[in-house]
Amino acid sequence: MRKYQRLAGLIACLLAIALPVASMAQDLETGPVVQPDESGDIPVVTLVEPPESAPAPVRPPHRDPLRVRLHPNLDDGQITMLEAAIAERPELVPGPNPTYEFAANPESPEDILLLPIKGMTPETQQGYDKRFDIEGAMSLEQIYTYYDSYPARRYRWATNVPKWIGLGSLTSEGFGQRLDLALAPLLRRHILLGLEYPTDRIKSSTCLSNTPATPGQCPFPFTREPGTVDAGSPLFVQVQASDRSGEPYVTVIAIQPDFTIKPLLATRASQPSQEGASDGPAVDAESEAPPGISLATGSDPSVTLTEPGRYEIITFITEEPINPRVFDRLLGQDFDTTVCSTEYEKWLCSYLVGGRSGFPNTFTNNIAIQTVTAVEELSYPSPIVMGEPTDDREARFQAQLFFRRDGGPFELTGSKGPGEVHRQNYEKAHKCGGTYIGEGFVLTSAHCIPPTGGDTPPQIRLHNLRIRLGTNDIASGGVAFRIESVAFHPRSSNSRRRADLAVIKLLPSTTLGEMEKAGQVKKLDIAVGSAAILPVETDVRVTGWGYTGASIEGDNKLLDIKGDTQRNPRILQKLDLKVAREDRCSIDNFRFYDKQESLCIYSPTEGADACYKDSGGPLTREFDGTRYLIGIVTAGVGCAYGDFPSLYMRANKFRHWVSNAKDRLNLEYRKRLEANEAYKTPAVFVVP
Repeated sequence: MRKYQRLAGLIACLLAIALPVASMAQDLETGPVVQPDESGDIPVVTLVEPPESAPAPVRPPHRDPLRVRLHPNLDDGQITMLEAAIAERPELVPGPNPTYEFAANPESPEDILLLPIKGMTPETQQGYDKRFDIEGAMSLEQIYTYYDSYPARRYRWATNVPKWIGLGSLTSEGFGQRLDLALAPLLRRHILLGLEYPTDRIKSSTCLSNTPATPGQCPFPFTREPGTVDAGSPLFVQVQASDRSGEPYVTVIAIQPDFTIKPLLATRASQPSQEGASDGPAVDAESEAPPGISLATGSDPSVTLTEPGRYEIITFITEEPINPRVFDRLLGQDFDTTVCSTEYEKWLCSYLVGGRSGFPNTFTNNIAIQTVTAVEELSYPSPIVMGEPTDDREARFQAQLFFRRDGGPFELTGSKGPGEVHRQNYEKAHKCGGTYIGEGFVLTSAHCIPPTGGDTPPQIRLHNLRIRLGTNDIASGGVAFRIESVAFHPRSSNSRRRADLAVIKLLPSTTLGEMEKAGQVKKLDIAVGSAAILPVETDVRVTGWGYTGASIEGDNKLLDIKGDTQRNPRILQKLDLKVAREDRCSIDNFRFYDKQESLCIYSPTEGADACYKDSGGPLTREFDGTRYLIGIVTAGVGCAYGDFPSLYMRANKFRHWVSNAKDRLNLEYRKRLEANEAYKTPAVFVVP
């Protein structure tokens, strides 16, 4: 089923951060232009102004250089050349606790990649969405191929997988220039983030919101998550503080996900306002006295964070105005006196262009850094609309994947849906479809299998998932079986050729055997030979308990196109479809699936289709009087909207893998039984 989640709040309040207001202490580490005196002490730092026609400065080492390492897959020649390139750039330092690494391209070893080390930078420590949060280490090959898939590229902002930068061959002309071009925005970000210097003298915060903030508040609803905004949503920018002196200038910039700079606000501080904080969500929930003085605010909601991702918001409160063009300067560029004209701008430019460290003691510096994430709606692969009910003799191979819930199947637990309608327990419990393939095994989609633990709520973990067999009525009838183990296809995720498949072994039970003997449960064989040949326009059938309303790609999946709450049918639905030409599925949504391993399916009736919660269920055909499994519900473009086809994994292409998966799960079950580990928590395996 296509999983969907709306993540973004309409507004975000960035938590209060202590800002420096006085001149910096003299024991700050200084730049390389400062030399110790005869006593060995470091003197007070003063700004060395370059002449008006200053040449491009020699790059001195930054006081906190970017630490890098060399990947083991580099050959000796590459290592020698990269060590020389690093030595020529003092802002790069090999050593302990590196955050970036150079590596050889796994598919083209003569080419070099530069990439963040997973878990060593803030954006690679934890994904924004749990489904894109890849725990543990990943091989270079896995990282390199991760973004080959369309969902990974689209939702790059939500994952913690590093994104590499291609530098080309070390021996090709211009490698040094390409390296500097790649490093420049990265190092500028590194330098700007090093400007913050906390102090307890003033508390200040910057609020991004869809409505103007009142002093002491940032008006985000409690139903929204602080620190997030909708990508593309117009926003007000307001800077608040606990105190003020004089009439300072306020400048707010954002380091965007691609490391470019976006100006947000540049203005003189407004007249003092002594209004106290009113009731409501405070800017800083942990502060007894949240900032209550508005320093500056945008006149209208004209600021937009367009691209989803992580933004670092930097607020400067200074005695002099700052030309926003200052922040376009990059390490190693010429010192432009037409841009860097005031004393403060000269200091900033010296820092950005020359990598200078230390603060001049002649300035009052108020610099704070906060982080906000611009998010977009998440839709996840899967998608029967306009189907008809099956009778209790049909589709006895159909399996239901569902979560246990407290209360009876018709109780109304939890909150109402977005359409202000209570869905019944049996609807909320339903997860996906599946196919009983005999010997206690069920075939389904890999994305239907929930995590085993971690931060996932207990009620939707794997140990709470059940498999119902022997009924077409999910509110009553049939038997629910526990899961003993699960086998994932090795290409079920993070692959350019995704195979969205999983085999479930049910916990052994005499009940299942009795149901098979009685004909209540029947296995479905995977089509082979002539039964697996599927010319265009072949008649096929999909069955499931998925949503029954048409919906648009990207919309709230709990609402249909009319704005009504989506409902799950109590009785299993069936819908007759046809095989489409392969080229009809040549769209972005399906580009990460191999055409030879998938089926492109369409409905001859407009407005009819499989839908969310049908995922993992069977696509079948009748051949010579026998029904066979030919596909697994996998992905679509919304539900029954327009003439878009849907995509199904082609079952016969994975027949041997299914057999191997069953053998492996049986072997592992015997081991677990001998070790007294069976009948406990479900085991999970990746089976080649």
